[in-house]
Amino acid sequence: MTWLQRYRVRHDVANAIWVLPLLSTVAAIGAVHCFHWIEAAMGWEFGLPPGTAGAVLLPHRLLSIGDDAHILSLA
Repeated sequence: MTWLQRYRVRHDVANAIWVLPLLSTVAAIGAVHCFHWIEAAMGWEFGLPPGTAGAVLLPHRLLSIGDDAHILSLA
C-alpha cells in the first residue's frame, strides 16, 4: 500500500459520517453481551435475551441512516 492509498483511506474514514454510528452500535451490542455475562455470573436474572439489543437498535439504525441520507441531500 502506497502512501497515497493510506492517505486516501485515512481521509475517507475521517470524513465519513457512518463510521462513528457503526462503531457505537458494535460497542453497544458488545456491552449488552458483557452485561448479560456478568448478570449470569452473579446469578441475576433480567428475563430478556441479549438479542433484544439488536431488535431495539435496528430501528434506530434505520432511522439514522435515513437522517444521514437527508443530510447528504441537503449538502
